[in-house]
Amino acid sequence: MLAKVRSWFATEPRVELQRALGDAPVPSFQPAVINALKVLRDPNADATKIGEAISLDPGLSVRVLRLVNSPAYGLKRSVNNVPHATAMVGRSGLEQLVLAVAVKSAVPKGPGTDQTFWRTASHRAAIARALAARVDPSRESLCFSGGLLQDMAVPLLSNARPEHAALCRAASDPHAMARMEESRFGWDHADVAGWLCEAWGFPESLRAAVAGHHSGEDAPLAVQVVASLDHHTREDPDAFIALVADRFDLSEDMVVEALRDGTERGDELANALARP
Repeated sequence: MLAKVRSWFATEPRVELQRALGDAPVPSFQPAVINALKVLRDPNADATKIGEAISLDPGLSVRVLRLVNSPAYGLKRSVNNVPHATAMVGRSGLEQLVLAVAVKSAVPKGPGTDQTFWRTASHRAAIARALAARVDPSRESLCFSGGLLQDMAVPLLSNARPEHAALCRAASDPHAMARMEESRFGWDHADVAGWLCEAWGFPESLRAAVAGHHSGEDAPLAVQVVASLDHHTREDPDAFIALVADRFDLSEDMVVEALRDGTERGDELANALARP
């Protein structure tokens, strides 16, 4: 609640973000990413121009195609180039993939961004997409990106604030961590992620999905559900399956299938993200 009250009187997301990060700099995107996003948001740019903009940075192009071709993304056919990806996933879907690649590069490497962090994020992305595919296919891409990026502020905060790293270690689960952050700092990592989204110019739908993954405000249900995925599946998997089945109005067998598919595809996505 305190974070909500703070938001009523917030001056500027970038100011709030810098207060949260203290002396640590706000990460920035590479010029090639900024240019690609500019072209993606230009209604007059066709698929060829979008492809040219992204292909100016071969590394960006390779990583985007790797994500869109990963089993976690769920396309039925392989995508060979960026214009083809634009046709298959649309501008908004491609923009979200570019942003995912950009965030992966922008988040500083350190204790908070080890393989476990990105593997958990990959599982969330794949399972959120698998659940969305069964109840709201129009939001599959959004749920994928929201699941992947929802905790992107955690390693930034832990690198910037030693006390935040200690808090993370003490928290019993993600929701408990958010409550502890709120009590200690007056904001939680979802608030900071929302400020990052605004500072980086994310689309509003993706900002809402990332910022609302704990509070539930405007975030897709699939993104909310996977926020505590690892904790619940480890502590009481049957209860988690029953909860998801009830919230999505699905059979428990369908939930188990989505979890199994998402976990397998999440492992492959994590391997793809780990590659340079």
